[in-house]
Amino acid sequence: MRKRVVSAHSITQKRWNLENSTGFFNGSESKFPFHTKSQISFTNSSNHKNERQEINLSSFETVKNGDDAIALFHQMILVQPRPSFTGLLKLVAKNKQYSVVIHIFKEMCILGIPFDKYILAILMNSYCCMRRVDCGFSVLGVYVKRGYESDVFTYSILLKGLILCNKITKAVEFFKKLAREKVCELDQVSYSTLMDGLCKSGHTQTAVNLLRSMERGGCEPNVASYSTIIDSLCKDRMVGEAYRLFTEMIEKGVLPDIVSYNTIIRGFCNFGRCEQVKKLLNQMKDHGVCADVYTYNILVDTLCKEGLVEDAEDIIKCMIQKGTDLNVVTYNALIDGYCLQGRIHEAKEVFDSMVQSGVQPTTISYNILINGHCKRGEMDEAMHLVREMPLKQLKPEINTYNTVLQGLFRARRYVHAQKIYDEMHALGFNPDFHTYCIMLDGLCKNGHVEEALEFLQELQKKGVDLSCQMYGIVIAGLCRKGKLDIARDIFNTVSSKGIYLDVRFYFAMIYGLCREGLLDEAKDLMRKMEQNGCPPHNLTYDVILQGFLRRNKLDEVLPLLQEMVDKGFSPNAHTFSLLINLPSAESTLLGMIERLRPKVV
Repeated sequence: MRKRVVSAHSITQKRWNLENSTGFFNGSESKFPFHTKSQISFTNSSNHKNERQEINLSSFETVKNGDDAIALFHQMILVQPRPSFTGLLKLVAKNKQYSVVIHIFKEMCILGIPFDKYILAILMNSYCCMRRVDCGFSVLGVYVKRGYESDVFTYSILLKGLILCNKITKAVEFFKKLAREKVCELDQVSYSTLMDGLCKSGHTQTAVNLLRSMERGGCEPNVASYSTIIDSLCKDRMVGEAYRLFTEMIEKGVLPDIVSYNTIIRGFCNFGRCEQVKKLLNQMKDHGVCADVYTYNILVDTLCKEGLVEDAEDIIKCMIQKGTDLNVVTYNALIDGYCLQGRIHEAKEVFDSMVQSGVQPTTISYNILINGHCKRGEMDEAMHLVREMPLKQLKPEINTYNTVLQGLFRARRYVHAQKIYDEMHALGFNPDFHTYCIMLDGLCKNGHVEEALEFLQELQKKGVDLSCQMYGIVIAGLCRKGKLDIARDIFNTVSSKGIYLDVRFYFAMIYGLCREGLLDEAKDLMRKMEQNGCPPHNLTYDVILQGFLRRNKLDEVLPLLQEMVDKGFSPNAHTFSLLINLPSAESTLLGMIERLRPKVV
């Protein structure tokens, strides 16, 4: 019987559905183990037995996608003696084409091609990165059956798989089992893997405890271990604790790298602690750590958000002098800084300068500039930028449309806003929560309350999960229009549904009642919201106080004002102006007014 031969050109045309998870193997790809020349010979038995066909396989760099990998695999299986497939599978895994790894492995099994523990490790990692940690543990079973020794590297893959599947509790249990039963010697990688998972899932304190356990177990934490927790503490707004751990790390002889410095600098910048940032920058120099583009971007962004755009420009000049290339993040921060100050012309100059420097704007770059124009009411310019984006191979986002919608409503261009909303649907964009709120608020504030009510009912028919905030917007609009009865009906209907009502929902109704002079009802509703576990905010007291003050009901004002102060609130400027302009007031109230004068907000 004639032996069947797999042709090198019988390549499947199937397009692979590839995962986008982070791969475990981040090292440089290895070449073919047999690769010594630029060409490899093999016998093509479909032609003459002794005929040699030359195939150019200069390197694995020719593998760009799943089809390329499959094609190369089919070429490799014709080579005699057969090469190792480890390098190919490692490259495919590094390219995050995990489903292709699994496909190739299955073909290897069908063809009887032997595999070793390294190939099994790549397979296990691919399953874990595809969120199939159950299959990853099945591969571990193959390890055991074949007598391969599982080491900490193998178990770290499974640990990462559990974390990727959001099974953080099981990951902790698995880690404890490994430590308790001394299955393997846990190293910095395994500890850091679990720490990273704990921090990303919001269990920062547990990660700190693991760090202490790591120290007691004789496994010295490295700078990556500390940096992971420092970053999580900063994100939890615990920058003081983060800095203490940063200092402790240095005292223990673990010198911070640029990543740890950037993390703690960003933490201090977020809290406006500029003096600490200056000390850290000087400390970096002492430790021989050079600031990188990320460091400078943190400083530029912070200065721009604080309105110190000129200081941010000085930082950029420093970057240029030191040969640090500006990237799109640097330009975006500066553009945003100018837009925040309403200096749209200068923002546009920076935008044009970015393009001229060869740095391609992103969707974020356009969104910042579009938002700047919208805040100035320059809607034609904003719309021009939206139309320009597709020409630059950039696709507007839902945030882009939300910004434009808000700007159009603010500019009283109600008809254009409706057209943009319809355009979103036509282009396949699904409106989000903010889109719906912008539409409802825009319709109400443009005097189209009836349409807002119809829009709300339409959303309800479509099955959109309506929030109390959406109802609150419509209630406020109805109250401004003098349609208190309809607003009250909606309020009572929503209240009876048993959903949690926030302070904005209550405030919308209280504002409407005060507007119509129904102050006692407004005050009763404020008491009711407290009983329902929703404490009133500063504005709630302000609007009721203003109502009583306008009607000169001082007997109601004094106790309410005292209650407001006891809760740590202060009257706003408008309420205070009404207080000091009272035609007559008791000495007690006058004394309180004088005490409140420095606290007016």
